[in-house]
Amino acid sequence: MWRRCHASAAALVMAAAFAGAATPATAGFQLPCIGDCGDLALVDVTDLVLGVGLVLGTADIDACPAFDRDSGGVVTVDELLEGVRNALLGCPQVGCGDEVITGTEQCDDGNQAAGDGCDASCVAEPAGSPDQAFLADCRGEFGTFGISYAIPVGQEFTPSAEQVVGVAVLVSSSMPFDGAPEPLIARIRGESIASPVLGEAIVRFGPSAQGFRTFVFDPPVSTVPGEVYVLELWTPGTRLSWHQASNQSECAYLNGRPVLFGDAQSGGFDFGFITYVPN
Repeated sequence: MWRRCHASAAALVMAAAFAGAATPATAGFQLPCIGDCGDLALVDVTDLVLGVGLVLGTADIDACPAFDRDSGGVVTVDELLEGVRNALLGCPQVGCGDEVITGTEQCDDGNQAAGDGCDASCVAEPAGSPDQAFLADCRGEFGTFGISYAIPVGQEFTPSAEQVVGVAVLVSSSMPFDGAPEPLIARIRGESIASPVLGEAIVRFGPSAQGFRTFVFDPPVSTVPGEVYVLELWTPGTRLSWHQASNQSECAYLNGRPVLFGDAQSGGFDFGFITYVPN
């Protein structure tokens, strides 16, 4: 069976050789490219031949770590075949303006216009001023919860203004480079996560996204200053996680608790979030 797999991989390597490696794209954010041994944003025949050696064990992984997608120390046939795909079709590229948050993008509203909440480089332009926040990096990373695993999952907060115009949440995606984008919905609810939805916004996430990502509520969500509300995240996918950090420090968030599986937790951590109110 292994011989058949190796033969199939070798055949695909030859097909790539005859087809010619794709030229690298010049626009968009460059995702990690499996098989790109020379870090040139392309996979050529020399890379693929080296990949076959890695699968067979006749080459050292240090010769091309780019084939080791899962950092497992060995290269599998599936990883080699992904390198062949990249040789034939080109390394994966995404760009600002495709409505999918990927890589370092903070937002992506489907255009490259400034002044609409998401600028030409997909950096967020908050529609207001920060109000409530727990900046999870002030204490260091404490872990993540898979959003679909912990539903209903959210974070209580207590606004100081009569409207919330947007939120930012500290999330990351772990989907494969060729995976379909996954939607993430941010909802504002009343005093508990079972309360009616007062407003929601949706964005789509692609590979490699990590950091604070922004949602804008249109229209803004009306709130009563001093009352507790819940910021809920929901996704039908399985690859998105919400980052948390210890709140046992001077940066503790005192105006709300995290919510896991529908229940407010007693303490120890909070989810990374920021709410925005009108200027």
